[in-house]
Amino acid sequence: MLVIESWPGTTPLAMPGDGPRVRASADPEILGDLAFAMMGHNNFDLLIWGRRVPATWQAMLDTETLPHDRFSQAGTLDRLMAELKRVPFRKSLPPFLIDDVEQTLALTAALAVSNDLTIDLEAPDTFGDRQTGSNSTRSPKLTCLCCYGGWIDWTSSRTPYGDITGSAEPYALAFLPAAPTLLEDALALRCTTSDGPAVMLRIAAY
Repeated sequence: MLVIESWPGTTPLAMPGDGPRVRASADPEILGDLAFAMMGHNNFDLLIWGRRVPATWQAMLDTETLPHDRFSQAGTLDRLMAELKRVPFRKSLPPFLIDDVEQTLALTAALAVSNDLTIDLEAPDTFGDRQTGSNSTRSPKLTCLCCYGGWIDWTSSRTPYGDITGSAEPYALAFLPAAPTLLEDALALRCTTSDGPAVMLRIAAY
């Protein structure tokens, strides 16, 4: 398994210029590192699984006019799975997207060993405004992000000359295990696109 690591500081975001400690791989075996981290043996802030997806996904997205509505729910895994089947704008989404969201939701719940979940599915330009059922006042055990039609990027370092940005492959899953010194907003995590249609997914397990 080829793993790429970025270790900009001795502690996450401890000093100006420090960024997150990132571990990334296209191999699904890297999820074993995340499972180990969830048991309290965590030495990274952001884990990226640069999974390989069918080339047809992007082609299907490019033919869609995606809605700007938001789907936001909180509850158990079974409840959220049932709610996903009733997403009001489901017919406006490519066939693969809800199926992948369901699989990612189940994966996040399993990795976090949690049945207390929230999910937000929305346009990238509204991501970050979470005054919904996302329980933003609580600290999640694990957060998972995915940008369909674009890619996740974040502030990897801050310098006097401007911020330096790190980014993941399109459709990668980005996981943030709980850490008291790491705030999701401090990384300025976002979904970046090439002006094409895109959907942002955020799942949090508590």
